Amino acid sequence: PSNYIILVGTYSSSIIGTVYQFATLDTLGDTWVSYSSFTSSDGQINDCFGYSLYSARWVQNSGLSLYGVYGYTVISAINSNSKGAVYIYNNIISNGIINAIELKKITGSDILNNDNYGKSITSLKYDNNICYLAIGVPNKEQNKGQVYLYYSKDRFETKTELILTAFDGISGDLFGQSVQLINYDYSNNYN
Repeated sequence: PSNYIILVGTYSSSIIGTVYQFATLDTLGDTWVSYSSFTSSDGQINDCFGYSLYSARWVQNSGLSLYGVYGYTVISAINSNSKGAVYIYNNIISNGIINAIELKKITGSDILNNDNYGKSITSLKYDNNICYLAIGVPNKEQNKGQVYLYYSKDRFETKTELILTAFDGISGDLFGQSVQLINYDYSNNYN
């Protein structure tokens, strides 16, 4: 069994984007093998699947992975808009191999064309099975940028959405280009 797994996004691979999984063959990590790859179930040209990714093991042998798809396009009878999305996968780890099962795709409530929703992502499991998810949308509001913060108790079957902005934001700031959630427990300990 593998001790470490690496996920590598190649967002222009096959024009849709692909994520590759590598695992160690030994406890020292001297030998790595690529053993699988996958893309979204409804991938389209220029999606950029895997441009950003985040994975966390929450309970033994199980966890979630998030894949940003900032080029995801919503196609309607009138036009197509490149808005972005984030795919959530359930990971079951067996014998050092991740079996990734696509759970759902989420987008922001008011995302517009070229906002780049999903260009950066991070997640954090908190007490009482509450999960937080932060999604960077750097091109929102004429490149001022926003971060969409979600929390959920059921792996995002239901979720609450909050939108964060810089209090002094101006056009071109690209707020949300990178995001990171940190658990600060008020006893001077970071997790």
